[in-house]
Amino acid sequence: MNILIIEDDVWLGQRIYDVFYEKIITTRISLIHSFEEFLKEYHSLWLYDIILTDLNLWNYQEPEWFEIIKKIREFHKVVPIVVISGYDDIEKLRYAFSLGISDYIIKPVRLKELEVRVLNWMHTHYTNQLLHSWQVYYYKDISYNIFECTWKHIDSC
Repeated sequence: MNILIIEDDVWLGQRIYDVFYEKIITTRISLIHSFEEFLKEYHSLWLYDIILTDLNLWNYQEPEWFEIIKKIREFHKVVPIVVISGYDDIEKLRYAFSLGISDYIIKPVRLKELEVRVLNWMHTHYTNQLLHSWQVYYYKDISYNIFECTWKHIDSC
């Protein structure tokens, strides 16, 4: 699973990075802190399976907050986008969903909740792709058999 994290709060960005680096098998995980860095990464968006982004990046004015979502959707129509933001204004939330985000988490973010939501998106969005390549998907001490649709706890030895 390839994850792109866009978060201008360096401390929070690193915490989110660590959650996924330590707990999920990834082939690529990137952390960027600004819209300028995002633009440099723009043509590599096709590499990512999910994008986690803040709306209000440092030195980024309110009318431009949604530009990052628009740009992602211009380049990658189907990748799940999870917005992590301190703004709970229902109109901003509604607008973000109208642009094609997959989920919206209000800060302060609970890292366990974020992990669960990302795993849910991975499961629901990519199950069809996994059917052709794996029968059983493993995460920590749990296995999921895709053909039987069953979860199983794996005892540690």
